[in-house]
Amino acid sequence: MSSDDEVIKSFVKQDASQLTEATRAKHSIALEFGPLIKNEATVQFEQLVKAFLATQVNPNAPPVSFKVENDKLLATFQGQEVNVSDLIKHANMNHLLFDEEDAANYMVLLQSPQCHYTPSLKHSTNPIPSMTDYETQEKQGKHPDALKELNWAEKSAINIYSGGFYVVCNKVLRGDLSRIEDNDSQQIGEILATAAMGCAGLNKISETSPSHTFRVEENFSEEFTKKRIEAVERGGDVTLEMGFFSTAFDPSEDEMFNAMNTELFNAGGGTGIVLSDLRGKYIAGIASKPEEFEYLIPPTQMQ
Repeated sequence: MSSDDEVIKSFVKQDASQLTEATRAKHSIALEFGPLIKNEATVQFEQLVKAFLATQVNPNAPPVSFKVENDKLLATFQGQEVNVSDLIKHANMNHLLFDEEDAANYMVLLQSPQCHYTPSLKHSTNPIPSMTDYETQEKQGKHPDALKELNWAEKSAINIYSGGFYVVCNKVLRGDLSRIEDNDSQQIGEILATAAMGCAGLNKISETSPSHTFRVEENFSEEFTKKRIEAVERGGDVTLEMGFFSTAFDPSEDEMFNAMNTELFNAGGGTGIVLSDLRGKYIAGIASKPEEFEYLIPPTQMQ
């Protein structure tokens, strides 16, 4: 086992081979893969988001309202109450799909004064980055053609996720409603629409499998950390990840960011994680911080 200083230095430099050797497990467990179908919960969630987006453009569209009650996210639509928490729990976000009208309605939402989460690019002077703005940043990235199939709405939603929105988005997808329990119906609808449109965009990006990616997490309780160590020693546990999982596929070019991580690890304030055999999506070309080389893992099984 390498010394702490060597491990920290290797993580910040993202030297996967050395880190893998230092944490090699004695046994391994293979994940199972198989075909997935578009289930009823996915269809209902998709229809609910489409209906909400329609209300952003057409005042005569059937109203959709959201509320948090008794630790559940509920929606009222066409005279019926829908348990959105259950829909999110059982829906397959990898199957979400929206048409051109939905995309146009979403852009109306983003440009309305009611919008709380908006996209941003470092070198764009537009209040809402244009397709040209995105394409300019994409051409400067490592995979300039990876995101060309996405429309304006999908790129905007993924860009929003790559900013501060990821916190509330992942909490909602994982069933934690603490960040939205005081939000009004419009705010909740916006959060669901952005999460859903972002998923639809990710579903258009070709899946890649880099050899390793990297992630920094906060320190957890001693009990949780002990369980993780035990899982590694016995070859790994398989869990279902309901939210998105952000990683980096290359070392950051931001020296200040790297220095901050080095200080964090030296102080024992964080945990560096190396992931291998991933199936995820390259989004750095449209991310709010492209220098972080973000590689996003949609909801999936993790070992």
